[in-house]
Amino acid sequence: MKKLPIGIDNYKKIIDNDLRFVDKTLFIKNIIDDSSEVILITRPRRFGKTLSMSMLKYFYEKTKEDNSYLFKDMKIWKEDKKYKEELGKYPVINLTLKNVKFYDWETNYETIKNIITSEFLRHDYLLDSNVLKKGNKKRFEDICYGNGDRATYSSSLELLSKVLYEYHKEKVLILLDEYDTLLNESYVSGFYNEAREFMRGFLNSGFKNNPYLHKGIITGIFRIAKESIFSDINNLNVSTILSNGYRESMGFTLEETESLLKEYKVKDNIKEVTNWYNGYIFGETEFSLIYNPFSIMLYLDRKILKPYWVNTSGNAIIKDIVINGSRDIKEEIKKLLKGDEIKGI
Repeated sequence: MKKLPIGIDNYKKIIDNDLRFVDKTLFIKNIIDDSSEVILITRPRRFGKTLSMSMLKYFYEKTKEDNSYLFKDMKIWKEDKKYKEELGKYPVINLTLKNVKFYDWETNYETIKNIITSEFLRHDYLLDSNVLKKGNKKRFEDICYGNGDRATYSSSLELLSKVLYEYHKEKVLILLDEYDTLLNESYVSGFYNEAREFMRGFLNSGFKNNPYLHKGIITGIFRIAKESIFSDINNLNVSTILSNGYRESMGFTLEETESLLKEYKVKDNIKEVTNWYNGYIFGETEFSLIYNPFSIMLYLDRKILKPYWVNTSGNAIIKDIVINGSRDIKEEIKKLLKGDEIKGI
């Protein structure tokens, strides 16, 4: 029986250490088949977003290493050969903002600078190439050494996309994980305007009419719609829990959950476990029952029925809505508390 990857969201580490992985590699097929240039996938916390993005990175990224062994025993390898041809084909920009959640703007901004700098340093081989002309080389070096101004960091995705394309002669895949962490924290802590303006420029730099972009995949918990932060980005495909697309790509289906429970010797308790953790209904016209993988993995590890997921996030935004929301919003919340159905808030 394989060990469980508790708290591990690096795909390669899970496979290299022979940990239990629920095969979600058909997510890669869905991404390849999607004609959208930019895809935003929103899911609740602890639903495997970061692991899914890590899987995409190891599949797509053009490196000197052969990563085919990471996928040869997976479902994606049984698909048409056109999907295998995408393996290791593209340069990848890989960023996560999941830890950008401090209580003031300046600390968050410095954290974002460090994240961007780390990704530039991951591609520092470009400094020794002839693709960096004088002006771009200065901007590239400023970012690598932490000396860039705010405009330089805000437009950094465009710069890195350009030079990666010129070096590799292939368009770039941009992976941006947990894009909304900063925006959620800024709303609660009172610096939303600063965060919104930076993120709008940053997103536009990478995803708006970027001629060097092959595909962009963005994940988060919410779709930030109020300030139209994505209004300038063309060809954006949004997948929420109310969408048919990607509905089984993250989280565990009922069948996957039952299979895990049997594998880890809790088959006599399956009904109790599935009732306890209940599951989400994902989809609009086609529906799937999806279970939170964090809760299921911890239950399999500890064999104790507990609300593992309940303390994994703050509820400050919900509290603010309840206290400061309009009368209509409060009436809708009352309906929910009574068990009634609402169309949306």
